[in-house]
Amino acid sequence: MNSSALEYATTLTNKAREHNIRVELNSGEESIGQKIRKSIFNKIPVLWVVGSAETADCTVSVRHYGTSNACSMEADKALKTLVTYVSIRQVL
Repeated sequence: MNSSALEYATTLTNKAREHNIRVELNSGEESIGQKIRKSIFNKIPVLWVVGSAETADCTVSVRHYGTSNACSMEADKALKTLVTYVSIRQVL
């Protein structure tokens, strides 16, 4: 993860925490594929993937547990959607 992507991911993490959403930033040396596999194994309900492309576009790639599809969303819209679902305790 390059420094600009890490800075962007840290900003997103802090915004989510401001809304009392439990979030973890994984900036380890593993490949993105390994991190995604680990999140599937750990049954993480919502995974946001951030790389250089997402940083440049101010987006996040959103993956939901149990689906193989990922969609790209504007970061603010993704956060707003997540806050709404968490507030009504609806499973995504």
